[in-house]
Amino acid sequence: MPISLHPDGQVSGTHSNQFGGPGNIIQVVNMTLADGNEKSSTTEATWLINQQANGTQHKLAITPQYANSKLLIQVTGHAQYYVDTSGNAGNIKARLYNETSSAVTHLYGTVVYHYTGGYTRLGGSWGHNILINAGSTSARTYRVEYYFDGQQTYYYGGGSDSITIMEIAG
Repeated sequence: MPISLHPDGQVSGTHSNQFGGPGNIIQVVNMTLADGNEKSSTTEATWLINQQANGTQHKLAITPQYANSKLLIQVTGHAQYYVDTSGNAGNIKARLYNETSSAVTHLYGTVVYHYTGGYTRLGGSWGHNILINAGSTSARTYRVEYYFDGQQTYYYGGGSDSITIMEIAG
């Protein structure tokens, strides 16, 4: 028997009852910062929202369809800084923050660290995955934040930073 997709969203046919079962992807949302719009900061010891010079923030909203779903959140980023001649170390930490509930979802810790002198531009790309329970069908927005430590000029939000959230049936 062939599988049929009906205008009302119903599926019928052979093995149609397997669609939407545990482990299947229900929805995917994604955002990527555009290249070439890097922001800089000398602010240190404070969590800052990863954003571009034009104000575009590294954040993404999702409304889970089912409370028993899992959310697989994939985050990538890139940050860098110049190390000055006095040899000050630079340390960049990152975290995923749920701005809807005002809570840290996951602390990634140090994503870039270097200690050297001589006007060297140091940086790195990083990526992390986290699987969490949706817990409800309430809308929520996740954003990436950086914590800069060291007397440097930090550069971030320059592009290739992305967030992908997949809702997976529980």
